[in-house]
Amino acid sequence: MIANREELKRLVRACVRHTAAVDVCSGIPWRNLVAPRQTGPDALLTDEALLRLAGRYLPESPDAQGVYHALFLEHSPIGADAQRALAAMKQWGLNPAVRNLDALRAQWKALHEYSRVSDGLDAAGVSSLAVRVGLFEDDAPELSELDERLHAMLDVTPLFALEDCWTELASRGASDRDTLCALIASRGRALAARSLYVGPDARWDGRMVEGCLLPTCRELGVRLVLDGLSPRRWRVEGARHVARRPCAEADALGFLPDAPTLCEAFGRRGWSLTPYCSAQVTTLEHLPAAWHAARRAVAEALTEMYARTMKTGWRLAEGEVAHDIERLLGGE
Repeated sequence: MIANREELKRLVRACVRHTAAVDVCSGIPWRNLVAPRQTGPDALLTDEALLRLAGRYLPESPDAQGVYHALFLEHSPIGADAQRALAAMKQWGLNPAVRNLDALRAQWKALHEYSRVSDGLDAAGVSSLAVRVGLFEDDAPELSELDERLHAMLDVTPLFALEDCWTELASRGASDRDTLCALIASRGRALAARSLYVGPDARWDGRMVEGCLLPTCRELGVRLVLDGLSPRRWRVEGARHVARRPCAEADALGFLPDAPTLCEAFGRRGWSLTPYCSAQVTTLEHLPAAWHAARRAVAEALTEMYARTMKTGWRLAEGEVAHDIERLLGGE
């Protein structure tokens, strides 16, 4: 029998760490995720371990949508905010396999002008800095070759997943600077006198940040989280800086490393933070990091649940707890 809370805590963490779902989704081979055809929900069909795991929840032969829904909507430890964002994608016609821009435009016409572009990009899990402001509007400009590539990948694959992306962007120079300037300026105007904080993606190229992003933000009077930090500290310090802001208008463009966890923390404090990363859990590439970040939160929640049970006088056996967690998180 479990004697005290500390013993319970150690047991729960060990059980969560070794369940099949956490183990499989934390060990997806990264090299399998580089080719565009293998990203997004379709990549779920290329991983035998994930198919076996999904088979426990699916009554018939799984397809990409079924595997995605079974694993990452119904049986995922990712936070409720992230799951609501995923549900919103489907409601807006954002099919994980095919982006329906006509349906998205129709939905946006019913929204407030300010929320159209930003909300759509957030729900798609795409970095706002990567896409032209007018890309989804009726009077969208003619797409360049790079924009055509983006257009086809806006469903679930972030721009930064392409290995040659930043080299190609850097070669374009002024056009990207103009795009970035327009987007930041539009967001800055909407936020009026508030400071705009931008959280960096882990794969941002230093030349693009220092040569384009930082100068543009400085000229516009937009404060950037990573301004003044060394490149090695951009990701960690940038996220901490955003999380420490004690105000309701906290805003971030780009990716934050632990978005679901961070969004939930903001929500508990009554703050507002648009979950730019929440929809990334639809992308196979981001699942290892998402599951790893969620593992501790899941263990803490389960510990609290069992601790409340113990307070009622119920005596818990280690085998009973282990069996419950294995069944909950996809164990044999």
